[in-house]
Amino acid sequence: MTADEFLVWSQQQAESWEFVSGHPVLRHAGSTDLMTGATERHDRIVTNLIADLHQKLRRGPCRVKTADQATAMPTGNIRRPDVTIDCGPPNPDSLSTSVPTVLFEVLSPSTRLIDLVKKTEEYKTLESLKHIVLMEADVVKVMMWTRNAEGWSLEAFETIEAVLPLTGIGVDLSPADAYDGVTLAP
Repeated sequence: MTADEFLVWSQQQAESWEFVSGHPVLRHAGSTDLMTGATERHDRIVTNLIADLHQKLRRGPCRVKTADQATAMPTGNIRRPDVTIDCGPPNPDSLSTSVPTVLFEVLSPSTRLIDLVKKTEEYKTLESLKHIVLMEADVVKVMMWTRNAEGWSLEAFETIEAVLPLTGIGVDLSPADAYDGVTLAP
């Protein structure tokens, strides 16, 4: 199966799939919540990110994309980050992002290691990418990778009042907005 064949095939599936090493893989492989999707915490954070970023970007060249839009990796893999900021030209018929500039993953216990290590390293190979934002779902903890002249640098934010400077798209992100309405772990 080619990446293009996968994109067409995945449109006909009820579940969310990624394409890894030439094979379809369930997006939440290994998860105990495959049938129901994400937890309410996870879903609320993703929804908050989409709403907040859409408001901030709606008059500019960048658009907010959901996990329904595929992101093609230089390795040939196809990933589906929770939220993607695409700064390429709009293409209403496209099944994938064209210029992914910021990728967001909300961490789940079952996919945590894959998101933190494997996907993060794979995401860093995207030439257009400026930021990778990894968010815990049960506590306020955000890890942001930013591409700079020396490569990639990591910054951690652990307070609700923090401000994440998404310089690659010219906006700031507040954990207070992303975690709004989320019941955090004690």
